[in-house]
Amino acid sequence: MTPDPAVQPASIGGAPAQGRGPTVRLAIYLLLTAAVLFFVGRALIQGTAAIDWSTLRLHVGLLVLGAGCLLAHELAAAFTLHVTLKAFGQSIGPGRSIIAYLAALLGKYLPGKVGTVAGAVALLRRFGVRTSLALGATFLHTALTTALGLMLAAPLLLSGPLGREAPAGWPWGLAAAVVGLACLHPKLFVRLSNVLLRRTGREPISAHTKNRYVFAVIAIIPLRFGLLGTGVWLIARSLTPTATLGEWPTVAATAAAATVIGFLAFFTPAGLGVREGIYAVLLGGVLGTGPAALLALLVRFCQTGVDLITGGAGIALARRTPAVPIGPQPADD
Repeated sequence: MTPDPAVQPASIGGAPAQGRGPTVRLAIYLLLTAAVLFFVGRALIQGTAAIDWSTLRLHVGLLVLGAGCLLAHELAAAFTLHVTLKAFGQSIGPGRSIIAYLAALLGKYLPGKVGTVAGAVALLRRFGVRTSLALGATFLHTALTTALGLMLAAPLLLSGPLGREAPAGWPWGLAAAVVGLACLHPKLFVRLSNVLLRRTGREPISAHTKNRYVFAVIAIIPLRFGLLGTGVWLIARSLTPTATLGEWPTVAATAAAATVIGFLAFFTPAGLGVREGIYAVLLGGVLGTGPAALLALLVRFCQTGVDLITGGAGIALARRTPAVPIGPQPADD
């Protein structure tokens, strides 16, 4: 067996914090979160106040279908981690990979987003993956999801209602997608990722990646965002019949943007407030101010329910799944 170092705080977030650093950082996160919740919450209250509740007819069937799509999106994300691990030569089986992803899912409700990464890495290590490879796979999975989410959202948003407010919106969105696609080639993407990792004091990706699996991940992620967008559109449709199929691209792009930007807003747990603000702003001109505000709240409710179900199931299965000894470093293909 090859010894593997334990996961240290420095391996995830750079040099370990000392003194009052963590307390000050947490206080800043909480203040920023409180500010976002205050302004977004006030806007949502004003938006829902404009709704004529006597005419609102919630279609429960469509709401359940929408929540089902959100669930399918999370399961697809867990499977994507399995494929990413195979890109690093790690084949622990889809079951263990999915369990590790789902069990760590609730970590995103902690400020800083470190809980999700640390939890996934710790579980993958328990299932036989070396720490360096678990960190590399988790980072690559997250980075590809973030990059593709922004690339998918930009052209759709800038060619829709938002694009009419932005000068040359469609060309800018198309240019962003083309440049992004070029940067997604596995070798170039890993090099760019390593530059970012080194600049932030993190361990670079040193393992050789198998391109066919990286390309498979790149192919799966748009399907995941398609499930997410369909779920949000179905929830919107359950609120108002004015959400037509022609508005699906705008709704799906908004869902992608809200998810990615909510993740990048590291100071707020699970993008709380940030996601809702994006839904309310970008879809207010499409669905109406009131329905967009109510949609933001319903999506949050459904997503939290899905996270609790999948995260709870992942934790229960992780406790029942036996640990696997860590094997040797995989050889390059």
